[in-house]
Order: sequence, then C-alpha cells, then structure tokens
Amino acid sequence: MSLLTGKNMSTIYRACSSGMDKCNQMLIWSKFQKAGYVTATGEDYLRLPDTFGKYGYKSAPTDHYLRPLFLTGEHSYGNLVCTKKMASPNHILDYATAFSETYKDEKFFGMFWFNSYSHNLENKPQLIDDGIVNYFIRLNSSGVMNNTLIFFLSDHGMRYGKMREQVESYYAERLPMLFIWVPEDFRKKYLQEYINLEINQNRLITPYDLHLTLWDVMIRSKMSTDKIASEACPNCDSIFNEISPYRNCADANVDEKWCTCHKMKSVNRTEIDVKHSIELVVKYLQNKTKNIQTTSCMKCVVLNLKTILRTHTYRDESLNSTYFVLALVMTPGNIGYEATIVKRNGELSIMQPTYTITSYNTRGSCVIEPNHRSYCVCEKIAKCKIKH
Repeated sequence: MSLLTGKNMSTIYRACSSGMDKCNQMLIWSKFQKAGYVTATGEDYLRLPDTFGKYGYKSAPTDHYLRPLFLTGEHSYGNLVCTKKMASPNHILDYATAFSETYKDEKFFGMFWFNSYSHNLENKPQLIDDGIVNYFIRLNSSGVMNNTLIFFLSDHGMRYGKMREQVESYYAERLPMLFIWVPEDFRKKYLQEYINLEINQNRLITPYDLHLTLWDVMIRSKMSTDKIASEACPNCDSIFNEISPYRNCADANVDEKWCTCHKMKSVNRTEIDVKHSIELVVKYLQNKTKNIQTTSCMKCVVLNLKTILRTHTYRDESLNSTYFVLALVMTPGNIGYEATIVKRNGELSIMQPTYTITSYNTRGSCVIEPNHRSYCVCEKIAKCKIKH
C-alpha cells in the first residue's frame, strides 16, 4: 500500500475502512488509468488477511482483474495452492503474459502478485523458478521488453521458520528484493536517469520512492505533467534522480523497528542491560498472553522462557540510544520471538511490536483476534461447559 499510494497507513485505513471501492482513486493504477493506460491487477491465495481481502472490492479496481478466477475456488494440495488443475501463481504468470502481449503497442500498467509459493515456508519459491524464467523469456521474444519497464520485487524477506534463528535473518526480513528491467531505448534517451538507477542500487530506497518513480514514468511518457510528493515521506524522490549516500532511515520515513542502517554486534547475555531486556520481553509476552480474548471455555497458557537464541546490540548516536535485539523461545509451544529493546535516557523500553519468528502457530486457534494467534497456546478451562 505504501508503493501503491505513497500515503501513511493511518490515512489508508481511514479511507478504505468502508471498502476498497471508496479509496481506489488513491491507488496509483487509478492514476495510470486516468492518464490513458490500460490497467490490470491480480493476486493469488485469497484467504490471506491482507488489506484487499479485509476490506474488499465490490467492482473491479482496474480494467482487467484476476480475482474472479480465484473466487471459483482455490484449494491446497500439499505445498501448492491451486485453482482447478493449475497452481494459482502459474495462472497469474499466464495472465500477466497475455495482458502484456495484448497491449504491448499501447500504454499499460499491470501489478501482479503471488503469495502462495513463498508466504509460509522457505523452500517453496524454487517451485516457481522455471515459471518466472519462462515468463521473462516469452516477454523478451514477443518484444514486450523493448518498451516496458518491469519492477520485480517482494514486500519483505523471510519472516518465519528455522532460517530466522540466525542473526543474518534480522537483516533479511527487513530488506525485500527489487530488480528493475530498463529497456534499451530508455537507457539511451534518459542516460543520466539510467546512471542514477545504477548509483541508487547501493543507496537506501523505499516503496515511497518507488511510488514517485512510477509517477515519474507517467510524466516522462507525456501522460501527466503533475509533479507530486509522497504524503508519508516528503523527502522521498523518484529513483531516476540520484539518492543521497548520506540518507538515513528518518529521511526515508523508515521506522526505527525496520531500519537496517546499523551493524549489530554480539553481546553477552549476562550483561546487566541484556538481562533486564530479557526480563522485560518475557514479562511483556506473559502480560499479552493474559489479556487475549478466546472462544468459550478456552484460555491462553501463560508462556515461560525456554531458550535464548541470540543477543545483539547496536548504537545510534543521532538518537543517543542503545538497542538490544533478542531472539528467544517460549514454552509451551516452542514459539520463537524477536524483540528490540531501546535504552534511552537510562531507561529500557520495548519497541512495538514484538514478532514471532517461528512458523505459524497452529495451537492458537482459540483466539478471537487473528493477530493474537502467535502469542497463544490454547488450553481448555477445567470444568467449563460451553453455553449454547
């Protein structure tokens, strides 16, 4: 939504709370559509509780819309999410290919997203490798890539599973991938802009910058003359312009929680601040567990510390703050969590939110609010009778 709107999430939730149709004009595909582009979008794995699924569209948000196909019935078969006899992401690749080839001589904007090969497990993206390769081969052979900018990206790195136990995963989660295909004609016509793209490969950029970059595409194609700024990030810019090497997370509106512009070092868990940080996290998780609403005759078991996986620290002089990044396992359920504690003005406080780093907790199905599942191991209350 940051990429599509350039706005703060508070603005997005307020505008979209009564349905996505009410806020569709905020999304950049509507801007492209108004500028004369043919538009399309599609996303698989519809049962995920994302923004679109939560608020929903009553009518198609773009000229072409893939959701009705998946509404005919997505089914899980082992590691695959399928629609009829084909994996859902393959439907998306076929649709994106047909859309691009159909409108290759016109101006078009498509955003296609697949979740089911990579959302939960780390070993499934390889299943779509050949499909993606064949997709680009076909776009190239059909001439689509001669005049089309392609952004190939993710929303984040690995968030759950065994890989998250290692300290490197702290950075991997916070650094989504981004690859851009730039047509040869664009490179010649806008040489400096292409040089800037190469420079910016090693600079801090965000989805807010990409939002402005997409708008910049409209301006350069003479389909819009309006310069805009990102509401959420006034200092952000199109990445066709050189981004400062001195840019920090505050400049780019990256929250402290997600900033990776620091180098962490291991710290002994017996140090007094680390011990107090661990105690703070355990108490936080226990208090959270006690206040979770559950279905009748069920409760969440109070969690206790089982294992400390890693303890690291870094310093931010600009904020006069020291940070402690901890990963630990709580029992019962062997649920792993990663937490960041900040020491500022001599006081330790936990940075919200604290996330689970283990695979989705299947033992938390008694919770009322889905977001609480990762903090709960359900247990039946003794001698409790469910009222009908």
